[in-house]
Amino acid sequence: LLLFSAGVQTFVLHVYFHKCFRTGMRVRSALLTSIYKKSLKLSPSARQKKTTGEIVNLMSADCQRLQNLFPYLHVVWSSPYVIVLSLIFLWAQLKYAVFVAVGVILFIMVPLTNFVAKRIKSVQAEVMKAKDERIRATGEAIASMKVIKLY
Repeated sequence: LLLFSAGVQTFVLHVYFHKCFRTGMRVRSALLTSIYKKSLKLSPSARQKKTTGEIVNLMSADCQRLQNLFPYLHVVWSSPYVIVLSLIFLWAQLKYAVFVAVGVILFIMVPLTNFVAKRIKSVQAEVMKAKDERIRATGEAIASMKVIKLY
């Protein structure tokens, strides 16, 4: 019975993640298409506001982030449910020791997680700036090559 339930769980999770990844890919491709179409319709004054690097970042990094969101979207509603059930089961086994575990999680792990998240956010901002700069330099180099080829 245990082997059967583990097999069913594996199958159901596989189907779930497959559908979520497919949905994420569809959303990503739709978003890429709409950004590309919008970038083709930009007026010259609007093109000066957004660099090519920013548009390419929208098309690559931001669309990828949105695609990566889909498989884990259900965690938003299921996590509190799982936490409450876990605490109920732990209470049945450990009684008041559960409060020690919750205290450790709240007072040590939450600030540590916030610190790490802020650090990751700042590093990602630096990486995005570097990507913008690299794409702008590549665009300028290609434009210069076109000018040289025309002469």
